[in-house]
Amino acid sequence: MKARAFLQKDLPNGRRGHEEDNILTNIKSYQIAIKTAVFLQEMGFKAKPIFPNFKYREDVPGWEVNMIPELSLKLIAIRSGTGSLGFSGNVGLKGYGALIILGGVVTSAKLTPTDPIPNEDSFCIECKLCQKVCALRMFGSDEVDSMTIGGYTFNCAKRVNLARCQIVCGGLSGLDKSRKWSTWSPGRYPFPETDKEVMKLLAISINNALKWPETGDEIGVDVTELDDYDSFLNALGDDKEKLVQMIKETKLTCGNCQLICWGDPKETAENYRILTNSGCVLQKENGEIIVLPPEDADKLFSKMPLKHQKLYYKEFGRKSKK
Repeated sequence: MKARAFLQKDLPNGRRGHEEDNILTNIKSYQIAIKTAVFLQEMGFKAKPIFPNFKYREDVPGWEVNMIPELSLKLIAIRSGTGSLGFSGNVGLKGYGALIILGGVVTSAKLTPTDPIPNEDSFCIECKLCQKVCALRMFGSDEVDSMTIGGYTFNCAKRVNLARCQIVCGGLSGLDKSRKWSTWSPGRYPFPETDKEVMKLLAISINNALKWPETGDEIGVDVTELDDYDSFLNALGDDKEKLVQMIKETKLTCGNCQLICWGDPKETAENYRILTNSGCVLQKENGEIIVLPPEDADKLFSKMPLKHQKLYYKEFGRKSKK
């Protein structure tokens, strides 16, 4: 299972293998949506596939942080009963957990609506391990957010600050609050306690990450190598060049709140054990990524040249251990 190799930080291909698997699965989902749309069009209906990622409502203030999609597949899925909403805010299914990828089509065809999955049939048992594997604790409390769609109310963990996810899932920092493990990011910044510190960290880490040495695996998936590249490209519409480039530049270092949950309490607990014992990522001056036990990582990092350390760590004006 590539997701487990990713959680375990297997070198050399644990990160890259899952990344390719994830991107290609998203692309496959979109290709299915394209074929479904074509089928509906041939039946005389209007139909358009929904691109599963990277397309956001740029007309909404703060869209860069909030990343509001042009149409939320997640909300459609939970209302239609395609999946249910977990505590983490991810959509999942019994037997699969949150390890699923969504796709969708907008059509003028009159389809019979379906009801949401009953709470008793949800994949989520609220073990809240997803909460513990977010390095910056984006949903760090037991408070919940509620949303009502078509007469049904859905609940998930309240987000503390979405910028926390931007920092961690964006690969800018990855050291957990416990300092005992990390994501695949070599960033080792102190845990930000306040929103002010979060925004300061976001600015600092973006600037520093631009100076990180290359690892040699920066390139994501090149969609020009797909068998049905032309139909895929045509379906992207006016955004094709931007989306193709974004896919190519995608570099996954986290996603733990989704990957941890396999819909089976024992398997999910095992994933948690694997991740929290996987060690910490460091990047050498030559760009090489290494994984070490937390104590060894601390020692080696402290011996690295100060100029190199400053690319991955900076205080917020308060005391914090390296």
